[in-house]
Amino acid sequence: MRNSAKLFDDLCDKLKPYVKSAITETFPREELTRYEADTKKLCSLLAEEVADEKTKRLLIAGLYVASTLDLGVSTELRTKVYTQEIAATWSETLRWAYKEQGKIGLRDCLLPDKLGRAERAWTFTINRMGFSQEQVEDLLKQFGQEEITDKLGLPWGGYVKRVGNSYELRMRNKRSFKSA
Repeated sequence: MRNSAKLFDDLCDKLKPYVKSAITETFPREELTRYEADTKKLCSLLAEEVADEKTKRLLIAGLYVASTLDLGVSTELRTKVYTQEIAATWSETLRWAYKEQGKIGLRDCLLPDKLGRAERAWTFTINRMGFSQEQVEDLLKQFGQEEITDKLGLPWGGYVKRVGNSYELRMRNKRSFKSA
């Protein structure tokens, strides 16, 4: 059990920069626009309600700083949650594929041609996070190219092995799979 938790943590650590990059490409303008609009509304309310000019300027400056911090915290929290969701769903999708098909070749985006029974969960997770399938496939493609030089262990006992310019999904040992 401890080994699978460590493998999951290692997978998340390796995946995190790629997820963060996808998040900042997908969400920054939308988030910033929302925070800017909220901040402007509050500033206009302050302009009407606070008579003292010095106090007004301090409050407005504080609001801008707070909105910037909220955006940063939001991005960090989203990165952590999305990284764990992608790692868990991707690993589980591969487990189901291995269970249904055995040792299989993976596309360059580290997914099998047919996702099998896990396809609905995979698609649901990706859509719920606001990513497109193409974005996540690009994320996994870059992750594979840069992070998988030989093989990458998965929490359930399988591993992704680089074979030339492609990848294969394999099992460490059959006994560990039966308990997964």
